[in-house]
Amino acid sequence: MGQDNSPNQSIPWSDLSISSLEADIAYFDARLALLRETPSSYYQEAQIRAYKELENVLGEHLRRLRHARGMTWKKAKS
Repeated sequence: MGQDNSPNQSIPWSDLSISSLEADIAYFDARLALLRETPSSYYQEAQIRAYKELENVLGEHLRRLRHARGMTWKKAKS
């Protein structure tokens, strides 16, 4: 039940598309923009923390995916 760490093993985040990750990050950024004013409840404060963390995680996956596909930020933007 151990994980196979062979070089041929598929990396889970490599199956993601760059555009889907960018869309997810944009969604969380928009949600944060709506909540940043002044959270009116503990629930909204928790949402902000969760969205920020998800944005960080997705951003890291996007960076890795671009690196794995040989893309730099400048190439990705053009």
